[in-house]
Amino acid sequence: RSISTLPANWRGEADGVFGKGVSFCADLRASACGRFLYATNRGHDSVAVVRVTDVDADGGDGGNAGADADAAPVALEAAQHMRTGGPTPRSCALLALSGGGEGGGSNTFLAVANQDAGADNLKLFSLDAGSGLLPTFGGDKARATVASANCLCWVPDN
Repeated sequence: RSISTLPANWRGEADGVFGKGVSFCADLRASACGRFLYATNRGHDSVAVVRVTDVDADGGDGGNAGADADAAPVALEAAQHMRTGGPTPRSCALLALSGGGEGGGSNTFLAVANQDAGADNLKLFSLDAGSGLLPTFGGDKARATVASANCLCWVPDN
């Protein structure tokens, strides 16, 4: 299966970093539950949220001809495109914090590294656990200045 990480009506900004109408997907992360994918778009300057769902069994192969016989057929659906607050989002990483939510639950966040000049920042988004969407979160309070931010990974605290 494949799906574009760009909005269907996007034709490109006039003076984008890579030229008009050019965008590259730089990073891809899957949620722990496997129901959502998060992809950074360099050029469109966004994170695409893609919903992954099982295809209803209809006796066919769900369009997966030649796919692994043991693999369940899936459908991919564009769920959201969220601007990252800076140009050239290079990397993203998911982080789940337990005990921080109301009633001792957990909170999940997506951090995005915006690499190019004019932003040079990390932007933090909260994730809605049920929908997988990125609600508006924290504004500038959820941003940190980092020159040429280009790679994110979480290191466990042992």
